[in-house]
Amino acid sequence: HVPVRQEPDSTSRCVASIQSKPFGQARVVNAYKRRGGWLWVWWDGRFGWVDSTRIYETCGWRCSPTTNVDPREAWPGDNYLGRKGRFVLGPDTSGFAATNAMTTIPTLVVWCATLKSSDDFGCSYDTWLIMRCLLVMIYGTCMYLLWRAPL
Repeated sequence: HVPVRQEPDSTSRCVASIQSKPFGQARVVNAYKRRGGWLWVWWDGRFGWVDSTRIYETCGWRCSPTTNVDPREAWPGDNYLGRKGRFVLGPDTSGFAATNAMTTIPTLVVWCATLKSSDDFGCSYDTWLIMRCLLVMIYGTCMYLLWRAPL
């Protein structure tokens, strides 16, 4: 984390924190003015000062001027922007992946367990088919709502 301070000194109050993006994606922060090694930046809805001389020591980032910036790097949020910005995931990609797994694995277990014929479950073929269709509809709805949020 890189602290964004209220005043350009290391003892001033921290007003925000710039965090790294998921999967090591580069981050670009616009600086609007400079005072020595301190940069005046807009971050998290407010202006503040970042110590560019200690940024590498603090978190291993480097501070350099850029000319041709990739829009995915300039995105101010913590979202992960996929290949050429074609899809966007929220900042908590590990939680998103875990939710996908916790939804898909039990559904697959139930689906595989009901692959046997309807006679093995003691119900008619129509009931067995309706139950399997309901399972697919519930799973499809869960995945639609889950993927609708990050996309």
